[in-house]
Amino acid sequence: MSVTVIESALVARLVAQLKVPGLVREVYAQVDYERVTEQAMVTPSVAVIYSGYYLGDKVGTAGVIREVGFNWLVVVNVRNARSTATGQGVRDEASPIFDAVLEALLGFRPSPKHKPLQLEPAPGAALNDAGFGYYPLAFSTLATYRGNP
Repeated sequence: MSVTVIESALVARLVAQLKVPGLVREVYAQVDYERVTEQAMVTPSVAVIYSGYYLGDKVGTAGVIREVGFNWLVVVNVRNARSTATGQGVRDEASPIFDAVLEALLGFRPSPKHKPLQLEPAPGAALNDAGFGYYPLAFSTLATYRGNP
């Protein structure tokens, strides 16, 4: 299944590029991220979240061959109690991780079947009074599928 293949590839890439060098302490797959409470969340961390699919260009006739795009969010999770009123501490901590995610994933090919990742528009950051900040980045990749009518 493409979702599993892509998620595994993204997590492995982010572990190698961010966790091993010590830029983040954890890389969450979606199932783990959904289960962790904010108070128990390891920070700094990133989470890989499948956010849906879209139809690419139709490749064949009668809908038998179709290009399908897969959307992903990678959320940078940080916590910093400094300057919670302005969020400056959270932004300072998130910035190098945000940049590292871009460098690790732009153009990354999750499998031979999938095209390289492209950057997509993402929702804005969310910050709270407890000093947590969530900075999403959105990526997509495409694969071609052939039906077996």
